[in-house]
Amino acid sequence: MRIKLTIIALLSGLFWQSTSLAINNEQLSTIAEMGRLNGIALNCQYVQEIRQIKQILIANLPTKKALGVWFQQKTNDAYIAFMNSHKTCPGLIHFDKQLEQAKRKLQAAYKK
Repeated sequence: MRIKLTIIALLSGLFWQSTSLAINNEQLSTIAEMGRLNGIALNCQYVQEIRQIKQILIANLPTKKALGVWFQQKTNDAYIAFMNSHKTCPGLIHFDKQLEQAKRKLQAAYKK
């Protein structure tokens, strides 16, 4: 499984380098954080927050399939990791603060 993810990550990196989509590590990091939060929200059934995450992405990201694939991959990774960790769901207030911080970082990364 880990080998497959590594291969996917490498191929994704090659794909981004070969397309006209100019993206930097900061931008990828902000999408990954939104994916991490989305994975937790899915586990915890935070339906309103799941919708909010998708709205944030739609409002701020360019419409590129590669970005959606990256987000989905990070969501899946986070969902599995959270499920396997047997952690309890964070409180909504704490989660919403994390989401707001991630939103600000994503907006800043894509204004450049």
